[in-house]
Amino acid sequence: MLASTCFSAPPPSSSSPSIPTHLATLCCCFRPPARPPWPRSLLLLGAFPPPTRPLPRASVSSSTAPAKDYEFTDGGGEVELRLDIGKLGIENSRDVFVDVDDTSLLVRAKSDGTLRTLINVKQLFDRIKSSETIWFIDEDQLVVNLKKVEQELKWPDIDESWESLTSGITQLLTGISVHIVGDSTDINEAVAKEIAEGIGHVRTVVATLGGKQGAASRFDKWQYLHAGFTVWLSVSDASDEASAKEEARRSVSSGNVAYAKADVVVKLGGWDPEYTRAVAQGCLVALKQLTLADKKLAGEVSIIQLAS
Repeated sequence: MLASTCFSAPPPSSSSPSIPTHLATLCCCFRPPARPPWPRSLLLLGAFPPPTRPLPRASVSSSTAPAKDYEFTDGGGEVELRLDIGKLGIENSRDVFVDVDDTSLLVRAKSDGTLRTLINVKQLFDRIKSSETIWFIDEDQLVVNLKKVEQELKWPDIDESWESLTSGITQLLTGISVHIVGDSTDINEAVAKEIAEGIGHVRTVVATLGGKQGAASRFDKWQYLHAGFTVWLSVSDASDEASAKEEARRSVSSGNVAYAKADVVVKLGGWDPEYTRAVAQGCLVALKQLTLADKKLAGEVSIIQLAS
């Protein structure tokens, strides 16, 4: 039986293309590890309806990231965030409010009688031990210290953004290929290209042909795909996330579709190239969660890849 949990991916930064916030909600279903050859450990369900108006392309490479208004460092077992508060005239810690849980962080401060938001991270790069959070004022800076759950995981930044995911996922996929499979060759190629360019390893991400011509549509060809992680992109007719989740469960449990052998399932409530990066980011979130949920998976995939 699948246990499910829901989360909201953070909205894109100002340097990223505009993506409606209602597209950021993703629902994940975790399947307990099964016997070899491969457990379908994670289902990622996301609704990405076609846009009702033209939007900027999702892969604009000429944009530059805005200057950050904070300092971030990863110290191994903990991460540290430093926020400049000198211009706010805050001298008393009672004027600072830090709200934190295992996946999010909100820092506000009262200045001139107004409560100001200094930073609002709706999705941290990974889980933290919120009860062990420490914060203090160091001259003109507010310092927030967060204890990581996965101490060996290097955080590129405080949030789970496209930039931090493409930078941080490589440490989990070292030497491992990612196969993008599904019925549509165009969707497979677009998402694979976006991920490959994002992580900077073009040969690491492979798109298969869709339909009956694709290797992933045939059960006897999966011995080659199992040399890496497989992501199944599936366009759904479901009207909502709950229906899409049930549809994916039926596909996986019946085993009638070869794509159901994939490690990750991403359900799309429609398709438009403008949302390529949103779908690619969802794939990276799922792969990160998959490898962290079972740390032995990446090692086993590497062994099979070397032997194939």
